[in-house]
Amino acid sequence: MEDNLILELAIKNGVYIEKVKLLAFAQSIASALQPERISVEDRLPSDFQGVLAYGLLRGDKERSWNESYYTSNDAEFNSVRNGQTTVKSVTHWMPLPPIQKEMK
Repeated sequence: MEDNLILELAIKNGVYIEKVKLLAFAQSIASALQPERISVEDRLPSDFQGVLAYGLLRGDKERSWNESYYTSNDAEFNSVRNGQTTVKSVTHWMPLPPIQKEMK
């Protein structure tokens, strides 16, 4: 459905682009805008690095993204929002984006 919308917009604007090229272009933009999910099997964050960790909080039945930090001493991801709650069964993580400085 989304693919058809992109193609339809291109045709309405009087521009003909092959569907394959258009989809490849859209995918390259999407991947550039989305941070890379990193498997914990491939690499772990630096000690006390702020990350989004995909795992289970206490009482949860489904994994979700949780703002966390990693501690190498315990080899654990700790939730920022829930005190010292450990995020269990983490499969992936992403670095938090840098904090933007306020504009003057």
